[in-house]
Amino acid sequence: MAILSLVVSLLARLWEEVQARRDLRSLSARYGRGSYVLITGGSDGYGKAFAFSFASRGLNIILAARNFEKLQKVREEILQAHPQTKVELYVCDFSHSLEAGFFAKLFAFTSRFDMSVVVNNVGLSYPDYFNSYEFKNKSPEKLVEVMVTNCVPQACLHRLYFPIFKERTRRSAFVDVSSICAYATSVGVDIYGSTKLFNAYLCKSLAVGFHDHNIDYTVVHLGTVSTKLISWFKDAFGTDPPFCISADAASESAMLFIGHSLDTHGHIKHFATGLISQAVSFIDDTLPVVLGLSSLVRIKAASQKAN
Repeated sequence: MAILSLVVSLLARLWEEVQARRDLRSLSARYGRGSYVLITGGSDGYGKAFAFSFASRGLNIILAARNFEKLQKVREEILQAHPQTKVELYVCDFSHSLEAGFFAKLFAFTSRFDMSVVVNNVGLSYPDYFNSYEFKNKSPEKLVEVMVTNCVPQACLHRLYFPIFKERTRRSAFVDVSSICAYATSVGVDIYGSTKLFNAYLCKSLAVGFHDHNIDYTVVHLGTVSTKLISWFKDAFGTDPPFCISADAASESAMLFIGHSLDTHGHIKHFATGLISQAVSFIDDTLPVVLGLSSLVRIKAASQKAN
């Protein structure tokens, strides 16, 4: 049964890529050249890479993040590479998403633009949160911060922009960033993996419930991407995790499947990682797919101390 499921996954991936490459329409033709893409967590990492990918395809960008200096720098870089692109900046801290009026202000800011795509990318992770040796340094508020940041913006932005998207003459899209941690036991990133499961479940549920509207839904199950979220791994081991790719490679791969696939890993390396994760979870649902990252870090630290 496990082998059959893996074969089906492989065939589905190949079919999706064939279908996507057969559709020669650009994203600007699909969603409207000059329309705007809202990207949460757009000041660095995967969100920044997504901004460049959309800008190169003729869409304008709205970057939402908490660091104005970083946002300004990203805007300058985008304009240097794509001078015709319009880049708007919105400063906010998505960990404060529960504050009254938080999303009303963001929605008011974007209401003057022709919105066509929302990329729910913002996310936080505190690895090894439940490690008893370090728990004293990680307050429950940090746990709440991760859950709020990773889940609330996605749900609220879907609710806010759905009425707008369904009335557009051209298609629109929601792109929700999830992780392979969403469907496999992940020791060391327990809370992060749980929030990513929420992201995937919500997007897929809405896609099924509103399939008859003029809206595309895509969940991107990322593997490891070389961003600050995995900097702790590199600090411990001196190298990136296996199958790790750049944020640029991840975003460019994902672009191929937007509008064509509800569920994708994007890059072939992440697809391979997903297959491995599924195989391991079939063997034993409690087996840690992320190779017990917390244990590895502690072993590495202990060996360094011993030396």
